[in-house]
Amino acid sequence: MISVLDVKNITKHYSGPAGSKETIFENLSFSVGEEHNITSILAPFGGGKSTLLKILSGLDNDYTGELLLYGNKLINKLPLIPEKPASFPWLNVEGNIKLINSIPGNNKKLSQNEIQDLIDLTGLTSYEGHFPNNKSYGFRFRIALARTLVVSPPIVFLDDPFKQMDSETKDEIFELLTKIASIKKIKFLFASSNISEAALLADKILLLNGKPGYFSGEIVNDKFKKRVEFLKDEIREILLKENVVNTTNFSI
Repeated sequence: MISVLDVKNITKHYSGPAGSKETIFENLSFSVGEEHNITSILAPFGGGKSTLLKILSGLDNDYTGELLLYGNKLINKLPLIPEKPASFPWLNVEGNIKLINSIPGNNKKLSQNEIQDLIDLTGLTSYEGHFPNNKSYGFRFRIALARTLVVSPPIVFLDDPFKQMDSETKDEIFELLTKIASIKKIKFLFASSNISEAALLADKILLLNGKPGYFSGEIVNDKFKKRVEFLKDEIREILLKENVVNTTNFSI
């Protein structure tokens, strides 16, 4: 079976002071399959999560290795929603989503009905005229998500987007992502250092450790059979073998 995304032998170096070289990843490989709607890369603080997502989305081309989308070499960029969701503060909700219609070279123009469908899908109904500045992270995330869905991407990358959200907002966004993944047949890959987030949201959890980074474990999360606390214990057990579980590596 062809995977949605295949990451093969990614190696990434950073040049340090005085010509030194730091290896972030070396021959890092994994796949995102059709059977998992939401995959999490669970990594310690400073473990290279953001760097990896920039490579996968096409924002960083300074690496070696191969990225395949449905078995073909990945050429175009894929959407990435950063920790602080981006939106244009001088445009309201509808204006932010509609902006794609004015991008030169864009052949897909959204109708008003299509724009409203995205607003409704992301829980922004009746907020069409509101502006994102000074709004909560959850509100701004919904705008960024709606803008991302405009292009009907096969996969969306999320870079630690829940860190700034309170628990109630986080639960709402988890439910929203699960619903959108099912309705739109879109895969989500999110990076986090929070064990609870991975256990609650992800269908599959990849544990990224070390420098250079490597995958130390993989957990398939059957939410109907495994309790969250059991999953968190399973994650901790794997991480303890790597001597990386302490208060400075992960949050709970």
